Amino acid sequence: MRSLPQTCASSIKKLLALFSLMSGGEKIVECVPNFSEGRRADVVEAIAAAVRETEGCSLLDVAPGDSTNRTVYTFVGRPESVLEGALAAARVAFKLIDMTKQKGEHPRLGALDVCPFIPVANVTMEECAELSRRFGCRLATELSVPVYLYEYAVAVGNDRDYRRTLPQIREGEYERLRNKIQKPEWAPDFGPADYIPSWGATVTGARSFLIAYNVNLLATKEQAHRIALNIREQGRGPSQPGRLKAVKAIGWYLDDQDLAQVSINICDFQTTPLHVVFEEVCKDAKVPSGQLQGRSSPLFISQSVPVQSLRQDIGPRWRSASVGAALGTMVGLLTYGKKKYEDLDDVMRKTIGPLHDNLQKMMPLVDRDSEAFAEYMMASKLPQKTEEEKKIRDEKMAAGMRTAVSVPLSLVRAGCECWPHLLTLATHGNIQTMCDLRVSWNRISLTTSDADFAASVREEGERLAGYSTKLCASVLASIDEREKEGS
Repeated sequence: MRSLPQTCASSIKKLLALFSLMSGGEKIVECVPNFSEGRRADVVEAIAAAVRETEGCSLLDVAPGDSTNRTVYTFVGRPESVLEGALAAARVAFKLIDMTKQKGEHPRLGALDVCPFIPVANVTMEECAELSRRFGCRLATELSVPVYLYEYAVAVGNDRDYRRTLPQIREGEYERLRNKIQKPEWAPDFGPADYIPSWGATVTGARSFLIAYNVNLLATKEQAHRIALNIREQGRGPSQPGRLKAVKAIGWYLDDQDLAQVSINICDFQTTPLHVVFEEVCKDAKVPSGQLQGRSSPLFISQSVPVQSLRQDIGPRWRSASVGAALGTMVGLLTYGKKKYEDLDDVMRKTIGPLHDNLQKMMPLVDRDSEAFAEYMMASKLPQKTEEEKKIRDEKMAAGMRTAVSVPLSLVRAGCECWPHLLTLATHGNIQTMCDLRVSWNRISLTTSDADFAASVREEGERLAGYSTKLCASVLASIDEREKEGS
């Protein structure tokens, strides 16, 4: 097998290696431990290094949050390797995290707050449940800390349904753990029923894949949490369930970004797809008291119609385009290396890399858009009592406007660069993935084929929209044809 092009990022290489292991019948497990530290870069890196240095573990992602003061790590490997990686990370956290000093927006019970194991390939949920029990037992034995089991790790039919889910176990959080752990009904599954101030307690178990999805709002913490209560399945309690099945959500304020956020876990994306979650948040955020970042209204912008128009577009466009590029990359990966399509390996290598590169281009755009908006709004508030002050204000507002135009235009460019590669996938890709490719087509077409947006950025926007419309039709026609072949 030839090496992938240089344009492919290391994460793609790791995923390809995993696909190779999976196709060879290897058992692959994912672990997503959440540690209660997101501000000290040295601690975040030390925990990451512990995983990275564990033989057989592939660290895929490290996602620290300043306001939440929490870092989510994602790594995969064979079951024994993942078990050792999780324990290695916990040992480092035990030395470096002190819960008596920890504060953050995210609910938490301990330094290693939760450590789920997820089946990826050739492994059952029960095997992951047993792996989590072994992890909990060893963690409690080595560090003398209390450990609770949740989800599939809890035996079916026992008398502990009141402590099966993570919110149930975490209720009261770290601050109330001192009294809670002394109650017989809240004795830990492993380890001492003691309050360990520096650590708290850890929850571990097995669960299915979930999608962690955050929506930023120009709103207050209370407004964001109200939206979370409206959409999450649990709602406000048994008498007031929320609108979306298999969805958990909470609202908080990110001081470091000066934004509110609805933080969402989609526990079953087949029951409730991601785009449905986004639209439901949009529905609630359209009220005057809360506004979705990337959308706007006269409540927040009243001085410039062009900026308002662009900000109405950029949030949903960014998400749609990036989801489209990610799905396109996935279709390429599900074709690459398959025996049935082995004659297409060279074609897929030339397709996966550019799609992934465009995904990486799209990801930062929402932050750049927020910065441009903030720059423009700050400029609009500058004094204008004298001619000199008016001149400075106008210059700064113009600079903000230029950035506000360049960001969505960059997004459209990146989206347009995906079309030739989507056409290749529609023509040659794994026929079982055409449904996914159709969603990819839909997401990117939302970004690149809008006439109103094209008019807002004039000549280049119109040229890109025209180019996109032609290739968009070709991709759709190819997908239709391939789906007929597969039916």
